[in-house]
Amino acid sequence: MNRLSRRKFLWIGGTGVVAVAAGGVALVRQLSKTSGNGPTLSFQAVAGLPRPPLNSYASYAVAGQVDLGKGTGTLTRTVYAGPPESMLPVALLARQVRVTSAKQQGNSYHITGVIDDRAQLQSGESASVDLVIDASSHAAHTDFFGDAIQLQVQQLKTA
Repeated sequence: MNRLSRRKFLWIGGTGVVAVAAGGVALVRQLSKTSGNGPTLSFQAVAGLPRPPLNSYASYAVAGQVDLGKGTGTLTRTVYAGPPESMLPVALLARQVRVTSAKQQGNSYHITGVIDDRAQLQSGESASVDLVIDASSHAAHTDFFGDAIQLQVQQLKTA
């Protein structure tokens, strides 16, 4: 039987690692070419609950990341304890939204999505989500248990 020297073994192992690494780099390049078709929109918008003229004791926040090229992403709709100016990190209600469509029209972004886990939905809460963000006025429009609500956009970033 042919003996394999330590040096030859390490050389064969090293070339194998290099080949696997080269294949991995090629795969990452291919995935990056097909995955980022457009800019990514990251945002957070908040409104006080209940609405004025009453004093707010809770905050309704919508935050997300959306690939505008593919029209996909995720949103999180959360109700926090405390008014928007002093929100506490205590989530009273949270919903994950899967984005099904995202379109930019001028300075506005129209995002639609669906809540897949319908067991969490409460009476009067729709599984479909419709959100319009107006970048020029820093306002977002959506609904809260079937009632239209305007949120103040605190963070808006396109990369």
